[in-house]
Amino acid sequence: MSTIITPEYIMNFERDMRFVMTNAWSRTLKKLWWQRLMLLETTGSASQYIEWMLETARIQPLGPKGASMPHDPLVAVSQELTHSHFGNGLQLFRPDIEDDKVARAPKWAADTGSAQAYWPQRLLVQAMQQGKTNRAFDGLPFFGEHFVNPYDTTGATIANRRKYSNLHIGTGFTAENLMRVTAYIESIQHPGGAPMGALPTLLVFPSNFRYRANQVLNAESYTDILNSAQAAAATNIVKTAYDFEPPVIAAELNNEPTVWYIGVPADQDAFDGAFGYLEREAFSINSYSPLDQASLANVNVFEWKNRGRNGSFYGLPYRFHRCEASGSQPSYLTSLTL
Repeated sequence: MSTIITPEYIMNFERDMRFVMTNAWSRTLKKLWWQRLMLLETTGSASQYIEWMLETARIQPLGPKGASMPHDPLVAVSQELTHSHFGNGLQLFRPDIEDDKVARAPKWAADTGSAQAYWPQRLLVQAMQQGKTNRAFDGLPFFGEHFVNPYDTTGATIANRRKYSNLHIGTGFTAENLMRVTAYIESIQHPGGAPMGALPTLLVFPSNFRYRANQVLNAESYTDILNSAQAAAATNIVKTAYDFEPPVIAAELNNEPTVWYIGVPADQDAFDGAFGYLEREAFSINSYSPLDQASLANVNVFEWKNRGRNGSFYGLPYRFHRCEASGSQPSYLTSLTL
């Protein structure tokens, strides 16, 4: 049966494609986890500056009669965020539409809707796995050592300046290591000396960790998760004294089967997070519906283009930590008494 390409036909065709695309987007989004880790920042320009204020307030003795008043520095860390163009398209030739050979269009629409929903997570996984080389706002690799105050050079040598690390080698996933890393994250301080208040409740694993993660997080006693020498029938404190969220099991991380992550979920209200998604233009598809019959008659190749402008960025390193099984565990972890 021959199809006559009219404005009404194009309007209905595009309506059906958008319906399929929206449904696929919604179904896919429900299965994803990037929202638990990424901040969302929108912009109307070619780039966007963001900043985080460092908590530098420190109450100190004022000296005799309160005569000496120290002034706290107002310190902010900032970075310029940029975005890029991304997209894909569907091309249909006029004879294919006229001969009703458009069965692939709904599949393309469904796949594109799913890809739109998944795109931020794809960028997040790249940022996580490239974080040992990609730089944070302080110019240092995101996963590694960072100074508590990147701008504090007052009198202290670099070796003596306060710092922390969010890369922990020799730290395979065990109950003991989970408790050690958690305690370490909770001990990281603001420049002013107070604890950051970081409460790591989010764990991210490759899918081969599924059994071990469930064992460590949900076992009733240590008997199932510790060596026999340590395995008195004590209650599993990981289950009873910690407040971990259901972990993320991510097949995208299976190429690093001995690496796991722990961190603080993104707080959009306070704009605190380890990663972010910058959106200049949400993904959208062009339309031929505004064309009249005379204009449509001149179109021999119909191209529906899905376009978006976006990017990802690194946020606050202390909020997300990478743990690797290989290597020797650093002393700042081995020295912790559990």
